[in-house]
Amino acid sequence: MSAGRPATKKTPQFGKRLSKLRQSKGWTQPELAEHLGVTVKAITYYEREAINPTTKTIERIASVFEMTPAELMEGIESTQRKRSGPPS
Repeated sequence: MSAGRPATKKTPQFGKRLSKLRQSKGWTQPELAEHLGVTVKAITYYEREAINPTTKTIERIASVFEMTPAELMEGIESTQRKRSGPPS
């Protein structure tokens, strides 16, 4: 049995963006979790499953990456953002 995302499920645009930003800082998921004050499980969820993160989550993530929420969400289609994430 292989670990990670099943090949049939596409990674949401938000998750791809978050993962790229995290990696550009050289951070691991646990390091990003520490910066945001959330669990590693939450980061995994945001990167692999979250289609519609809460406004509060978007604001916190944008702040950590020193950008505006609009900059964070730039290029992410609103039609993809349907499902809310776990409580922050």
